[in-house]
Amino acid sequence: MKKINYCFCKQISKNKFLEFQITWFGHIIGFDFSIVHSFKEDHARMIEISLDICGLFISFNISDNRHWNYKNNCWEE
Repeated sequence: MKKINYCFCKQISKNKFLEFQITWFGHIIGFDFSIVHSFKEDHARMIEISLDICGLFISFNISDNRHWNYKNNCWEE
């Protein structure tokens, strides 16, 4: 089977990015959906939807490009 690896990424605001990915992993089945995944972590996601069917992994997310500073409890700029 032909390997598939496609990723589209677009900046939609100062710190937010939209990402769409299609990859061949080889898993059998899986599904994940989350809203407001986390705000205080590296590349925090506002929304993430992923689907894994017979090895074809499809993912859509909107994430933050900043890193979280755990020591000072704030975003690193």
